[in-house]
Amino acid sequence: MENKIHSQAMPFIRIILLMTDKTKPIYGQEIVDMINNKIHLERRFTQIDLRKTINYMRKTSQLPIVAGQKGYYVSFDKEDIAAQIQSLQSRINSLNEAKQGLQSLMNTEIDKSNMIEALLRN
Repeated sequence: MENKIHSQAMPFIRIILLMTDKTKPIYGQEIVDMINNKIHLERRFTQIDLRKTINYMRKTSQLPIVAGQKGYYVSFDKEDIAAQIQSLQSRINSLNEAKQGLQSLMNTEIDKSNMIEALLRN
C-alpha cells in the first residue's frame, strides 16, 4: 500500500463499500467523514486519500468498485464493470491528449508575451 494512512483506512473502506450497490451508492465525502469519525489516524483522511486507496483496491483486484455521479458502489454486474472500464479509458485518453499538448509546447520556443498576443488576436 502506498502509505500507512491508506493501509489503516482500507479495511473500513472495504466494509463501507460492501454495504453499497447500484441503488445505494455512497458519496466520497461520506466515506471520508466516516473514516475520520470512526478511526484515529495520524492525520485527517481526505478525498485525495480516498481516491488513492480506491485506485489501489481496483488495481489489486480487491473489489469491483464503480464510481458515478451519485458516488461509489460495489457491483458484480459485468455491464457496470465494463462501463467503469470505459470511463477510466476515456480519462486515460484525455490525460494522454493533455500530456501531448504539453509535450508539443516543450518542443517549441515558449514565450509568455507571444502567447498572450496570440490569444488576444483570437
